[in-house]
Amino acid sequence: TEAHSPPNVLWFGNPATGDYDNGTEISVGSATASVKLANGATKLQFWLYQDTETSEKYDQFTVRVNGQSVLQPSSSASFQAAQWQPWTVDLSKYANTTIALEFKFDSVDAVDNKTLGVLIDDVQVVGTCP
Repeated sequence: TEAHSPPNVLWFGNPATGDYDNGTEISVGSATASVKLANGATKLQFWLYQDTETSEKYDQFTVRVNGQSVLQPSSSASFQAAQWQPWTVDLSKYANTTIALEFKFDSVDAVDNKTLGVLIDDVQVVGTCP
């Protein structure tokens, strides 16, 4: 698959092989610089394509704020594997603070990692004026 909005996408995978299998467990993350949130309703919005094992125990993609997990899409009833899907995280409880956002992927093991992996696109932090 390609980016949701070409040309760029964040991909937890290997361009040489087209998957995320390197024979070992993979645990990687991509963090933002500090983000100062305004006072008021704020949310993180992004598109996710996750072509991995569907078990909640393996191939875990999480969104973290200040080191704490705030979303693991595969544990949601609305999660759909191997297709682009929009996700929103309410950041209102962090209003008027500076946060660190991180997208993290952990394969947990070295088994069944020959699929595309995880792609993230169109990342936005959106707020409303109080």
